[in-house]
Amino acid sequence: DYDGEEYAAAQFASRSRDFDPLTILLDYVGRSLDFAPGSRQRYCSTNYILLGLALATHLGAGGARGWATGDGDANGWRSYKQMSVVPRSLQLRNSRFVDAGTCASITSVHGFMAGYFTASLPPQDVSNVSCVGGWTAGNYVGSVSDLASYTYA
Repeated sequence: DYDGEEYAAAQFASRSRDFDPLTILLDYVGRSLDFAPGSRQRYCSTNYILLGLALATHLGAGGARGWATGDGDANGWRSYKQMSVVPRSLQLRNSRFVDAGTCASITSVHGFMAGYFTASLPPQDVSNVSCVGGWTAGNYVGSVSDLASYTYA
């Protein structure tokens, strides 16, 4: 999984940096399996990034290296409309998928982190950290009522 010590150190060293999906996959995901397939299971944030790339490719948004990094491509990962895969019947009026910026620039909710399960970091204010959060692995911002509607749909 990318969401470990090395990624956390990079994100907190450059708090406002919006990591693109391909950089996360190439620079922060190990190249070997942690255990044999079928022998165990564990939550993995990387799978949400892979799912986002698969959906974007399937829906015609691209998938090439330039698209995934956004380098020189007006239709890069930031322009992919993630809300397009959410059923309209949910009517999420106060929700968005963040493509740039710190959490403080997106929401008035102030965030603090008491710890980080995969990294040794001290308790700290995280409002000035990028709210992109691994793209499709954590860039949803919405009201409590929208989140409840989405969760119970």
